[in-house]
Amino acid sequence: NTITLKEGVEHAKAYLEVINFRHREKISLELQVDPEDEKLYIPQFMLQPIMENAVVHAFGDASRGYGITIRACREENRLLVSVRDNGKGMSQEELEKLTSVMEKETFAEENIGLVNVNQRIRLFYGEDYGIRLTSQKGEGTEIIISLPVRSRSENMEKT
Repeated sequence: NTITLKEGVEHAKAYLEVINFRHREKISLELQVDPEDEKLYIPQFMLQPIMENAVVHAFGDASRGYGITIRACREENRLLVSVRDNGKGMSQEELEKLTSVMEKETFAEENIGLVNVNQRIRLFYGEDYGIRLTSQKGEGTEIIISLPVRSRSENMEKT
């Protein structure tokens, strides 16, 4: 099923609150989402696995001032949701390997959350939508989720 972007962001905030409860150094969250875009619908359980990926892979021990920024904007008939962290980032080789794993429809032992989100988006909306990654070693990673603009809820079963 789908939920509003506002609900998805609230779930992501709740996840980060739980993580921050366990750490002395808190992970900050910055939101840049237009109130009109908050009303749009996205797949349920889309942002939380991406946030978890940042916490586990980008931040490790969360021992310094880490942060995540969630942005959303519309480009024509697309909703682009960006989740950017300021963690350790990836080398070009690591980025290419992860991108390759995400393009395949086989089981992945690592980054299952990213692969799952990407596959669900593509199954429901088609190959024109999904996740794109950018990363710089030592500077962080950005995950850009491309979705069709939807102003009403939909059942995410493949039709």
